Amino acid sequence: MAASIILQSGRILAGSMGLCQDGYVRLDCNALQEIELIHLVSGLDDDPTAVLKCGSGVSAISGFTEWISTVRPVLSIGWDWVIGSHNGHAQYMMVGKPRSNIMLVNEESQDLGFETTADLLITRLDRLFWQEATSAAITSRYA
Repeated sequence: MAASIILQSGRILAGSMGLCQDGYVRLDCNALQEIELIHLVSGLDDDPTAVLKCGSGVSAISGFTEWISTVRPVLSIGWDWVIGSHNGHAQYMMVGKPRSNIMLVNEESQDLGFETTADLLITRLDRLFWQEATSAAITSRYA
């Protein structure tokens, strides 16, 4: 039996959804929007020769960041980033799609699929101030 995801106020977000046998936590989009995500870890890529293309330029500084929920079972979302230039300023930018133990479901509790879930996770991550937290973690860890 799956555990429920509960807000600190005690309100059940996703009913009987929780950690499933396949390792995913299934929840709907509304529950995802309400769950707080906090920074867990960020780091630089170990292989400096693995240069990623970002836009029209090439960035030699790339890494990863991982965020988790404050509810149980723990939701985990991680993604890659590069430092690129935007309007003449250095900026952390997401590369590719996030990796997660989340599978979003529709109103009938049917999986939305990997691609749709990843796209909706990006929309949720756009609300985070992840660039600042990631920059602070990288500076603290490597400076």
